[in-house]
Amino acid sequence: MEPASSKCVEKAVDFVLYLTIRHVGYIFYYKENVSELNSLVEKLILERESLEHRVDKAEDNLGITESNVATWLQKVDKTRTETEKFQDDKGHAKTRFSSGLFHYLRNRHRLGRKAKKMAVDVKLLIDEKFDGVSYQQKPTSMHVALFNDGYVEFASRKDTIKSIMEKLEDSTVRMIGVHGPGGVGKSTLIKEIVKKAQVKKLFSMVVIVEITNNPNLRKIQEEIAYVLGLNLEGEGETVRADRLRRRLKKERKNTLVVLDDLWDRIDLNKIGIPFDDDSSRLAKGKSPGDYNRDDDSSRLKIQDMKGSNFTMVKKGKSPGDYNGCKILLTSRDKKVLSDKMDVESVFYVGELNGAESLMLFKEEAGIHDEMFNFKQDIVKYCAGIPMAIVTVGRALRKKSESMWEATLEKLKKEELSGVQKSMEIYVKMSYDHLEILLWIGYT
Repeated sequence: MEPASSKCVEKAVDFVLYLTIRHVGYIFYYKENVSELNSLVEKLILERESLEHRVDKAEDNLGITESNVATWLQKVDKTRTETEKFQDDKGHAKTRFSSGLFHYLRNRHRLGRKAKKMAVDVKLLIDEKFDGVSYQQKPTSMHVALFNDGYVEFASRKDTIKSIMEKLEDSTVRMIGVHGPGGVGKSTLIKEIVKKAQVKKLFSMVVIVEITNNPNLRKIQEEIAYVLGLNLEGEGETVRADRLRRRLKKERKNTLVVLDDLWDRIDLNKIGIPFDDDSSRLAKGKSPGDYNRDDDSSRLKIQDMKGSNFTMVKKGKSPGDYNGCKILLTSRDKKVLSDKMDVESVFYVGELNGAESLMLFKEEAGIHDEMFNFKQDIVKYCAGIPMAIVTVGRALRKKSESMWEATLEKLKKEELSGVQKSMEIYVKMSYDHLEILLWIGYT
C-alpha cells in the first residue's frame, strides 16, 4: 500500500509544482505574452483583410459567402473587440513594481494569463484556412427573360395558347414549334405561355435562348449552362456539348428549353440538348435537324419501327411522371420547324384582326375617344403586326394633327412605290420615337 500511496503523493506534488511554475510564469513573462498576443492580432487582421478581398470579389460576381467563412469573420471581429478591451485595461498601468507589490503581482498575473489564453485562440483562427469562400446560387427561373411589360392577351390568340399549353402538358410530345411573321409577337406570346406553365408547375427549370440568324453555339451553351448552374469555362465545343447533355439528363425534374427565333436548321446534338428518346418517331442515334425531308434515305420507314433500336414513349403518362427535356422553338418560317427540325406540333401566330389592331394602337397612342378615319388609315398600314402598331402608336403619341397627316401621306407615297411593308415602319421609326421626325421630313 505504501508504494501506491507514495506515487499518488508524488503525482500531486508534481501537479502543484506545475501549476505554481505556470502561474509564476504569467507574472514573469507578462510582457512577452502581451507582445506575442499583439503580434498575432496584427497577423490575424492581415488574414481577415485578405479573406475579405476574396469575399468582395466573389460577391461582385454574385457569389454567396460560405457560412463557415461568415462565421470566421464574425469570430475575428469579436476577437478584435476583446483584444481592444484587453489593451485598454487600466491594469497595464499597475504592472510596474512602483505600484506596490500587491498590484504588481496581481495585475501581471491576471493580464499575463489572459494574454496567453487569448493568443491561443487567435492562433487557432489564423491556422483556419479556406479553399473556397463562396458558391454560386443555382438560378431557379429567368425573371428578366420572362419580363413581359405591357402584355395584352388578344381573343384571337387564346385558342393558340390553349393548344400549346396542352402540348406542353402532353408527356408524349417532346418538341413544339411556333411560327409567324417578324414582329407578330411570337416571343411575347411564348413568355406568357412559359409563365402559365410555371404556375401549373409543369417545369422546374426553364431556359430561354435567342438564336438569331447567325447562331453562336458557344453563347447558346453558356446561357443554358448558366441556368443549370454548370460551369463550361475553358472547355472545347464537343466537351461542352457532352457536359451539357449529361447535365440535362441528370436533371431530376422536367426542363423546358426555348430556342427563340430560328432562321435555319440548328443541330441540337452539337449544342448538347438531349433528344435521343423522342416520343413518337425518331430512332435512337438520330436527333431533330439530322433528318432531311428531301432525302428519302433519312425518312423513317416502317421496317425501322420493327427494329430493336426504335424506342417509343408510352402514351397516357401524366406530365409529372416524365423527367426530361421538352423543347419549344419559334421561327418566322414554318419550313424551318416542320422540314428542317422535324417538328410535328407546329402552331401559327398570325396578325391581329382590325378591332384588336385598333384597340392596341389607341392604347399606345394615348387615344381614349373615337379616332378620325384618317388616323385609322395609319393603323391599317401596320398590317396587324403588334410591333409595328406599338412603335407607330408610341411615336405619334401627343403629336400634332399635322404630324399625323404628314405621316399618312408619307405612307401612301411609299405604298405607291411598292416598297412599303409593315415591318419597314418599325425599322424607320425605331424605339426612340424621334426618328419619325426625320422619317416624315421634319427637322
